[in-house]
Amino acid sequence: GFSRAVPTYPGRVSPQDEPAWFDYIRKHVEWRRGLRKRSFISCWTAWDTELIPMWKSCAPYDSGIVIQSTVQGFERSVPFPREYPSHTHKTGAVRYYEDLAPAFDYRTNIEYSLNIEFETLLQKRLCFEFEREWRAIIVNPIKRKKGLKIPVDVNGLVERVLVSPLAPKSFLHTVVTIARQFGLKAKPECSELARGRPKHRAIISAK
Repeated sequence: GFSRAVPTYPGRVSPQDEPAWFDYIRKHVEWRRGLRKRSFISCWTAWDTELIPMWKSCAPYDSGIVIQSTVQGFERSVPFPREYPSHTHKTGAVRYYEDLAPAFDYRTNIEYSLNIEFETLLQKRLCFEFEREWRAIIVNPIKRKKGLKIPVDVNGLVERVLVSPLAPKSFLHTVVTIARQFGLKAKPECSELARGRPKHRAIISAK
């Protein structure tokens, strides 16, 4: 999403206006590049079932963990800090685009606003559509921090915990022990993908 704005030369700019024009573009490019440094994002997938590509791309396939929750559970259990007013944070589903946007016209489209920042942070290329990503975002326009410490009601947030389908039993035991130590009510389970296909018995009735 960060590369969608493509600077274009307006074609005809008077020599006296050219320095101011390119300075305007430079400031906007710096603003967009700085967006990575001042944005804090919690990423989730909206799939209600497990996907092997997600296991492989988001965690070590033999030692990954899935935390299952809901949008309502997240919004109840993860309050945004009071120091960040409502207009500096947002939650929502990522939008995926197939074609690059038309060349960015700095004569009409340049805008420094949180709405544009959120729009940029909630878009990705179509090749990532399989993720069905949902994001919670905080934009910190003033102070630079490496991370944000946010209190979380863990038992209100976590509905289910699954460990990777290729994880050994010892790993599952470790996760269960840690969850118990921290008072997590949801008991970690083995991935459903590791439980094998259900066995069906053929029933033949004689007439």
